[in-house]
Amino acid sequence: MTLKQNDDRAQFYQQLKAGTVPHAILLSGAEAGQVLAVGKEFAAALLCAEASLEGACGSCLRCQLFQEGNQPDFKFLDKAEDRLIKVERIRSEVIADLYISPQFGTRKVYLICADELNEQGQNILLKSLEEPPEGVYFILPAVEKARLLPTVLSRLAEYHIMPSTNASAELTGAGDIDFTRLRNLFFGLVSFTRADLLLEGLDYLLGERENIDKYLRELQDLLRDLAFALSDPQFLADDLTVIDEYERTKALANRMRENSETAINCLSDSLKASLELEQALAVNSSLEVSLGQYLLALRRNLAKAVKSDEIDK
Repeated sequence: MTLKQNDDRAQFYQQLKAGTVPHAILLSGAEAGQVLAVGKEFAAALLCAEASLEGACGSCLRCQLFQEGNQPDFKFLDKAEDRLIKVERIRSEVIADLYISPQFGTRKVYLICADELNEQGQNILLKSLEEPPEGVYFILPAVEKARLLPTVLSRLAEYHIMPSTNASAELTGAGDIDFTRLRNLFFGLVSFTRADLLLEGLDYLLGERENIDKYLRELQDLLRDLAFALSDPQFLADDLTVIDEYERTKALANRMRENSETAINCLSDSLKASLELEQALAVNSSLEVSLGQYLLALRRNLAKAVKSDEIDK
């Protein structure tokens, strides 16, 4: 297990050895695939009979059951085929299950994708997060922790996970999605006319609607990388989430640097627009309308950031 500087995974395993792991954990700092993968690592270690500072042993019966997806003391909740995690699932798979004794050892672990919880789902979890039964642990990976209610955040111990795009792709299968065309769209936005953007960009993304959440997260990563590059002219490729786009990120950041104050505001507005789009889609708003508005806003913000004459076309 290779830990980057400022990564809190080492702290977790030290606490595990000392028996002081918090009962409710928030994982943040990296993209969705990686924080989820780390969440599974933590869950496996908590349930392992022979866990060490290197994590779960991988060979005991509990680990074998975990690897096979048959560990009865582990529950994983994500949105599956729905827009968000259904409240009924939280009640039936978590609340109703809490006080059932573990079948192996003394621990039970609930891994819940925090980004996929609505306000009602978060509220239902509040009491359990604050006062769970002995031996019950909650792990909530989150990309946008600002989505979580303050009352939920106050009950979670946060562990920061350093981004590692390549590692997360290997762990989650995200490498099966080719983001090349999306990245070309992003870096070409400034020179796109409105008509070209709606024809090329919107049609393309509508054709990828099954993976639209992953495409939106990729765009958010590109925006964050651009903001970081703008704030630190000496940044390195390893500082970025999307490492492969170091050269284009650097070039676009350099174009924005003379207009840096406006550019930072534009990038911030673009990230807010990304979150608003996700929220709109979560309540079943029209994908075509919401996505079209977002792409136009993204183009407008980036063009303004580089003082492009293309903004009005």
